[in-house]
Amino acid sequence: MSDGISKIEKIREAIPSFSETMVRIVAGGSAAMNGITAFGMLGWGGALMLAAVDLFKPTLAPNIRNDIKNRAFGWAGVRTLMLAGLVGFSALAAYNTLMNFAAHRSQEPDRQAAEWHAAKDRLDKARMSADAITARPPAEIEPLIGPVSVSKKIWTRTAGCTDVTRPDSKAACLVISELRLELKQAREKQRLLAIVARETATLARLGSPRESHPGAAGIARLTGYSRDEVRYGMFAFAGLLIELVATFGLLLGAKSKPRRNPKDSKPTDLFEALRLKVDENGDVTTSYRELALDLGWTIKGKKPNVSRVKRRLEKKQKDGLLTYQPTPTGTNVRLMEYA
Repeated sequence: MSDGISKIEKIREAIPSFSETMVRIVAGGSAAMNGITAFGMLGWGGALMLAAVDLFKPTLAPNIRNDIKNRAFGWAGVRTLMLAGLVGFSALAAYNTLMNFAAHRSQEPDRQAAEWHAAKDRLDKARMSADAITARPPAEIEPLIGPVSVSKKIWTRTAGCTDVTRPDSKAACLVISELRLELKQAREKQRLLAIVARETATLARLGSPRESHPGAAGIARLTGYSRDEVRYGMFAFAGLLIELVATFGLLLGAKSKPRRNPKDSKPTDLFEALRLKVDENGDVTTSYRELALDLGWTIKGKKPNVSRVKRRLEKKQKDGLLTYQPTPTGTNVRLMEYA
């Protein structure tokens, strides 16, 4: 049993904690972004080298702390300079990579939104201009342009009111001039209404404009900043957060998993733990606190919790691992069957 426990503890020691794993994943992402950014400047070799060096970034902060504790200030200074350079370049690389990724994702929504807004502007302008024109339809005006509105003699003499020289002809053809102006306006209104119909169909085909960055748009509406300013700020903050986690994550969060010493582990076999307390009937009567200490059901540095011990006994009894009964006083417990 002790050999099995020792192997399990060794495996537990070899497995990194959850926080350490997450820090390593974030650091790997940071190194990948460094490599992507450096590829355009240094090629494959420089990109891979810089990414490999960046993978060691999480260990620099703990090493700097140890150097300061050991008074190795020279090494601490060298590592600090390395860390500052890596963090600075990594922050810019993370920002550029996130911005490029966002720009690639937003190409289609931005194109659709730009097309929608352009169609909406054309529609609004055409509708406003058409509403300002009060002319009658052309079909009502065209029959009136002719001898119907002016005498046939004047119409013939002025070639349809196009060659007007005499004062009486000018007065008579004034009505024709007004009708022709109204007809021109009516035809312009027809053209504008055709634009309104065309752009309305375009808006229906495009649908509502999609936001490429809904979060940035929402924050922009609340704060009054432009969407681009909010978006740049969000990506700058994300890049900084990535670098903070990759740089100081191991220093701050690597101690989240408690390290247990296999030598201090209590035996999990009930008979082995309680064999010195077995009475003539084969039962064990002991207090809840002593039982917790005998079986290792305690947290280091804290007193045994009776409620926790009772819950654990109930679970083991449900699982068929033991049978127990509280004593009449309620302070002790009697174990009848166990293994």
